Amino acid sequence: MLNALARIALVSLVALVLGGCATTAEEPSAGPVEEPVHEGVFVAHDADFSGYRRLLVTDLQLDSDVSVELGAPGFDPSGWGLSDADRRYYRSLYSELVVHYLVGEAGWGMSIDPDEDVLILVSEVRQSPPPPRSAEGGDSTGSLIINMELYDAQSNRLLAVITNRQPFGQSWQSNNRSVTRVQVQRAFERWVRMLQMELDDWVERY
Repeated sequence: MLNALARIALVSLVALVLGGCATTAEEPSAGPVEEPVHEGVFVAHDADFSGYRRLLVTDLQLDSDVSVELGAPGFDPSGWGLSDADRRYYRSLYSELVVHYLVGEAGWGMSIDPDEDVLILVSEVRQSPPPPRSAEGGDSTGSLIINMELYDAQSNRLLAVITNRQPFGQSWQSNNRSVTRVQVQRAFERWVRMLQMELDDWVERY
């Protein structure tokens, strides 16, 4: 199943590489974003990353419940659900960032075949619900959480998992959808850069 998903997703990634159209997230002035919280890393005790050179990357999985929940007084607490266009945009952004950082900067190759030197990358974004609003008010926007999993392409064995949480605090309180989109862009960029650094470290250490 993983191999089939990876083949479909990598067609678009290979097109990005060949076309040279990978870009990083834009940098408009949308205010600061809180630092991501590194929730945890799992690496299989006998994992050996030294022999891997290429990646199969599946489409970004977006939890059906992911939305933009804002806590400003008087705003609809159900928030903005992601439209089909939003989902296409974030999947495309994720793919471009993977190509930019993992291929362009870190030197990983891309593959559509489950060869011996290939890792399968599976990432899922879900939403952490906002905490109850306290009597004094405070943050009620919740967080976005990403799980990034790496599998051996031939055995489908899970080798590593990275979990990061991006809190948005007051940055989503303005009810500005365009600003929110930029904040999420920056979160995606930080997530992929963190994956790049972890992979570099694992290849050297394991």
